[in-house]
Amino acid sequence: MIRRVAGLVGVLGVLLSTLVLLGTGPAFACSCVAADTAEHIAQADVVLTGQVASIDRDRQLATYSVRADRVFKGTLPSADVEIGTSAQASACGVDLPESTEAVFFATGSGDGLHMSSCGGTTLLTADLVDEVTAVLGAGQPASQATDPAAGVPGDKDAATGSKASDSDGELALAVGAGILALVAAAVAGVVLTRRRRA
Repeated sequence: MIRRVAGLVGVLGVLLSTLVLLGTGPAFACSCVAADTAEHIAQADVVLTGQVASIDRDRQLATYSVRADRVFKGTLPSADVEIGTSAQASACGVDLPESTEAVFFATGSGDGLHMSSCGGTTLLTADLVDEVTAVLGAGQPASQATDPAAGVPGDKDAATGSKASDSDGELALAVGAGILALVAAAVAGVVLTRRRRA
């Protein structure tokens, strides 16, 4: 009896360890393929410089309100735009402080602009602007690169690769729920066995 209980406790320990690993394992880590500025430009639908006016965060999404300065690629619905990203760095979310200036490499269009840490978005530096202008030219003031018709949300996801991230998260939750069910069944089995023998 003691050996059987000890064996079940060992199985429970393995199951719980697996559950913990599912929550902290590499499936949840952001992994980016190395790319230079030219590649970030090619992958982006919109490239602009601007200032982070404010950030609205919830558990899944961070929405950056950006006051655009210059647009080098694409068009904007207005000079003040919102760009979404994952709220989690582990899901390739962009993390910029408020009131800072940055170069944004976004996908989507209009009100459906999105960015990820793999896409190149980062704090503005003179060298980065030089790299962008070397490929795209001097750009134009944001007020001249607006297109009200561009306000239709795009069909791309909240961050590059976030569909895969969401799927990974749902899979991990499903597996975790299954493991918890197994743990509960094992505990119930131990309790029933002890009651029958009592």
